[in-house]
Amino acid sequence: MTDQQSQQRVNEAAEQFTDALVNSYKVVAERGAAAQEQNAQLTETFFNRVVENLRSQAEENRQATERLTTSSARQTPYRPSPGSRLTHTWASWTLCSPGGREAYRQPSAVPGRPRRLPRARIARG
Repeated sequence: MTDQQSQQRVNEAAEQFTDALVNSYKVVAERGAAAQEQNAQLTETFFNRVVENLRSQAEENRQATERLTTSSARQTPYRPSPGSRLTHTWASWTLCSPGGREAYRQPSAVPGRPRRLPRARIARG
């Protein structure tokens, strides 16, 4: 094999390598462009869904507020039930009676309940 033939084979191999490298760069560039386009579409879809969800929630909140406004306008004012009045009266009477406040402050002073004994202290030394 002569030097010219060797040089020609090296040149052909270098040309084939260059073609393969150029083709691989083209494929990578095409895939990168496709991925970028796909990401742009996914971002747009995500953004549109978020906006639609926010609009939907805002509309639901508006309707709920409207329902609450109309229902509160139809409701009667608060009137305590007879049971709640009785409880309030009993609590007021108990607190105003002699020893009533003391019974709330010190549970052991309530008649019928046993007194709590103080805890024993252990001397350490």
